[in-house]
Amino acid sequence: MFDAERNIAGWMEAASDITEQKNAEAALRESEARFRTMADRAPVMMWVTDPSGFCIHLNARWYEFTGQAPGAGEGYGWLDAVHPDDRPAAEAAFVLANNEQQDYRTEFRLRAADGVYRWTIDTAAARFDDAGRYLGYVGSLIDIDDRREHEAQLAFKEEQLRLAIDIGEIGEWDVNHLTGSMFWPPRVKAMFGISLDVPVTLDDYHNGVHPDDQRATREAYEAASDPDLRAFYDVEYRTVGKEDGIIRWVAAKGRGLFNADGDCTRVIGTAIDITERKRLEEQIRDVNETLETRVAERTAKLQEAEDALRQSQKMEAMGSLTGGVAHDFNNLLTPIVGALDLLQRKGVGGEREQRLIAGAIQSADRARTLVQRLLAFARRQPLQPVAVDIAGLVKGMAELLASTTGPQVDVVVDVADELPPANADPN
Repeated sequence: MFDAERNIAGWMEAASDITEQKNAEAALRESEARFRTMADRAPVMMWVTDPSGFCIHLNARWYEFTGQAPGAGEGYGWLDAVHPDDRPAAEAAFVLANNEQQDYRTEFRLRAADGVYRWTIDTAAARFDDAGRYLGYVGSLIDIDDRREHEAQLAFKEEQLRLAIDIGEIGEWDVNHLTGSMFWPPRVKAMFGISLDVPVTLDDYHNGVHPDDQRATREAYEAASDPDLRAFYDVEYRTVGKEDGIIRWVAAKGRGLFNADGDCTRVIGTAIDITERKRLEEQIRDVNETLETRVAERTAKLQEAEDALRQSQKMEAMGSLTGGVAHDFNNLLTPIVGALDLLQRKGVGGEREQRLIAGAIQSADRARTLVQRLLAFARRQPLQPVAVDIAGLVKGMAELLASTTGPQVDVVVDVADELPPANADPN
């Protein structure tokens, strides 16, 4: 009797265990059904594997995206939709993660239904039961092709900006008003004569600006960070190197950033070393000043040359006039001299008349000499250089000069004795 009761109890306990197992299996099937229903309605691709890595379910979105026949992606069929170049890495990453029972994440190109491969990100979480047994993965895939294209474009633009900054030798700077910190890259540090690895503070900026430029620079910065003004920070100033003492010129531009309350949170901008440009500008100014001086000097030579030319033209005109008058006077003088000479040779008149004729001939000779000199002055008579007694020549002109100047001027000739003769035309 006791054994029968014990057997019945055992049978009842076994039946209870079977019932619990069936209930658990039913609950699991119900849970899986709910998951499949939820997964099929999900906007992303979802999948489930068993502990061996065998894919036991892919949702409807997977088959819509890839164009695979329903069920074709189960097992390892999902790899058929992966780009051939990405498949080895995607498979190796999955196998490694599954062996180590760790969460899984990778990116690969997946063939869409239209045959175009698009970049996707595949992530999965390892599943474990209450006893800690590994159950496999629940994962999802998201199309990130557009995002990767944007990232590539952004990276390209960032590279363009970086190259432009490097080529333009532009330094960036950023002052955080909330923390009081300041960002200076090596290029900006070099503008202030600070080594690349030395940390900097806002004091390095204030103390590094040349004393003569501090006021204008500070006012420009305050205007840029003023919520009411919000001016564009655009200044050129000199720096005095903290470590080397070298004076450099810097051109800085920037703007303030303001929060919703209107407070300035940051001022960011760029800086360029323009020392060489300033040096060239100074050289150009010097050249211009020198050029102006040279132009002024050459204008004054030119002016002198023009004056000399005008004087020469006046003298030429005077010479022409003088030559013409002298030529006409010589034509008049020639018959007079001839007539006086004839009268003297024939001995016309008495002694008194002959004395008058001799005086007239002497005056005519002087007149002839004057005509020759006038013609020589006018370049109408060729010059004939001979040995000339300068003292005698000048003394011989004294009477002519005295008669020309009149009684109001007393003409005195002072000539040194024993002057050597000169090789010149007497006229």
